[in-house]
Amino acid sequence: MRALLVNPWVYDFKAFDFWNKPIGLLIIASILKKFGFEIDFIDCMDRASPYFKTNTKTDIWGRGKYLHEVVEKPEIFIKYP
Repeated sequence: MRALLVNPWVYDFKAFDFWNKPIGLLIIASILKKFGFEIDFIDCMDRASPYFKTNTKTDIWGRGKYLHEVVEKPEIFIKYP
């Protein structure tokens, strides 16, 4: 059997990578692997992924900003800056 585990993007205006790793998904992957599953894992928050078009700066401890883009505000928040 196969399992696809996905760590999705977040919509957060102040997301910062303080060694942010999807430990819960990695634990689940480990358990599934012990039961014979073939695991595919997509980490959309991996700043070092070769699939990102540009690299973000990383400090000496491996932390840094995520790639970002401006998204449309939900209608309920339009009146707030």
